Amino acid sequence: MAQRFHPLAIDPNLITNVGLIAIQWARIEFTLQKMVVGILDAHAPTGLLLSANVGFRALQDFISCYVQSNPPQGPDFASDLEALIGEAQRLYAIRNKFVHQSWHPENGKDELLVLRFRGKIQIYSERWSETQIATAAQETVELLTALTELADAYALFDRFEEWEQQTPLSETIAPLRLAQPPVRDPKTIEVISRLKSESN
Repeated sequence: MAQRFHPLAIDPNLITNVGLIAIQWARIEFTLQKMVVGILDAHAPTGLLLSANVGFRALQDFISCYVQSNPPQGPDFASDLEALIGEAQRLYAIRNKFVHQSWHPENGKDELLVLRFRGKIQIYSERWSETQIATAAQETVELLTALTELADAYALFDRFEEWEQQTPLSETIAPLRLAQPPVRDPKTIEVISRLKSESN
């Protein structure tokens, strides 16, 4: 019989740390987008339009290249940002392991086995301890904090904040409405219900 996954049999600490990594990573990308607005000294909506649909790798490449050729006022800015971008690349690779690969928590172990297919038939696996995952979560939070402090030190958020203050909230954010996820198809409901009852 094929091995079964038990979706709820996951250590709560693992859920917390992986969730923290995913949430903070979204904030890191938004922070980089706001930094682009400041680096370009752009009108905030224009800068966000340029950066919002760009993937992380292209975004960090743009920031690195632009800053190297046009360093802002401080002598340490380019080297500090380069170090933080390097750290972001390292953490991005870790984040992708947790978000995009297959998880195989093993009973009785405080470890996570990350699986992925390499080539056509070979399965590549890594074992991550609970401590390693917690460290990755903490380092992700530290990166977000450092990027924010660097941007504040060089006034890179100023253009974005000016735009937020000058523009009524109703114009910057669409009206708040209750989320309406797509309704589950009746056939899907029937199939899931049938398979669930057959497995019991």
